[in-house]
Amino acid sequence: MQHRHDTLVVWDPLGVGFLSAQEGFDTTTALGRLLLNPLTSLAEFELELTRERVTAGMERAQAQGKAVGRPGRLDEPAFWQVWERLAPSIADGRLSRREAAERLLGYGEATVRRLPRGGG
Repeated sequence: MQHRHDTLVVWDPLGVGFLSAQEGFDTTTALGRLLLNPLTSLAEFELELTRERVTAGMERAQAQGKAVGRPGRLDEPAFWQVWERLAPSIADGRLSRREAAERLLGYGEATVRRLPRGGG
């Protein structure tokens, strides 16, 4: 795992330190470096706890049968209306999937690439 204060370690050989006026420590001093380590450890601990809580919440929601995450673009009825009009042009090569995605649909190319060539 990469630590949040790795940037400061890279700066140190260059003679660059970090002075926090609000927290009152200076990484160019021994005391400042000593104070920085427990602060970064606590921050990493809080970040990891947050990740664990989010994961547990998502797993609980899935176990309850609830949808988790962003709704898929393919679930939008308007998408299929436009796709039905464009699919024949894509199938016969008059329109590339990239052009359909970027110019006409406003969707990502990867979304259109997952669709069958002949329509939805």
